[in-house]
Amino acid sequence: MTTPATPWRRALLAGTVTVLVAGAICLGILAALGLIGGGDAAPRPAGTPVVAPPRSEAPTPTPTRAAPSATPTGRPSPSAATPTFTPAPPSTPAPAEGAWRAPTGVDPAARAEQVAGRRGVQVSVAWYHPDRGVQRAGGTAADPAWSTSKVPLALAVIRNGGGASHRGSISAALRQSDNDAADTLWRSLGADDPTRARAVTEVLRRAGDNHTVVPDTRRHPPYSIFGQTGWTCADQVAFLMRLPPLDGSQQVIADMSAVTSGQRWGLGRLPEPVFKGGWGPAVEGGYLVRQFGWYRGADGSRVPVAVSVRAPSFDAGVAAIDEVFTGWG
Repeated sequence: MTTPATPWRRALLAGTVTVLVAGAICLGILAALGLIGGGDAAPRPAGTPVVAPPRSEAPTPTPTRAAPSATPTGRPSPSAATPTFTPAPPSTPAPAEGAWRAPTGVDPAARAEQVAGRRGVQVSVAWYHPDRGVQRAGGTAADPAWSTSKVPLALAVIRNGGGASHRGSISAALRQSDNDAADTLWRSLGADDPTRARAVTEVLRRAGDNHTVVPDTRRHPPYSIFGQTGWTCADQVAFLMRLPPLDGSQQVIADMSAVTSGQRWGLGRLPEPVFKGGWGPAVEGGYLVRQFGWYRGADGSRVPVAVSVRAPSFDAGVAAIDEVFTGWG
């Protein structure tokens, strides 16, 4: 038999039902407003990766603005109405590693002519132009390389297996232009001068220079055999542009980047120069002063160049090369 509900029990039951109904209504309202639900059930342990929701594979209509993408937290990125900062792209794209370009801020041919006329010297200059290849102005003779020939000489020694054992001599020959060190490198290449000359000439061939030949006899006593190698400025620029991939080039380029301060005139005053100079008395009188190498342009590209000056003296040749390279960028 059912016991009749007393008035207070009926009141309690009615109140409980009212509270439950009201709670359900509130939960529904909060869910509709997005104030509950949608978050992580519990904080993720440290190191747990968050996986962004997969993108729809349905064809996307051409948008008038980019669709929002998932952020690392799995939540959509701010809508287009939310102010965001997007860095502006650089006005000039960074060049690819190893990119070469022409000098800026000067016309090398016009500058060579001006310096030659003003100073009464002979100037030969060569440079690279992306559209026209290696360019040259002034004289085209294959002047003696003097100490610029120490660059292929060092490469020949490294290729011959002497990079480690002759490390000090390579560094001295390229950084200080030490002649005794260079002579040590030369003698390490074989038992006689013809063998040594072939070893250095082979380096030039590997760099694509099919014109230049290292002599195997002394042409200008008492100066070195390899220093009298006839090497045009144009062939020097072409050699420079094929230098980085050659065996041993990293070691050689590092030394060419650290030339002693006393020899940092002309090309050596430009940004981040990698270069070698050479100089010596000409057989017919006067002095021949040379430099070849590259420097960094404003955009980071490498600018290869070679110059040769016949002048009354060493100092006059250095002054002319300083003027040739003034204002290059």
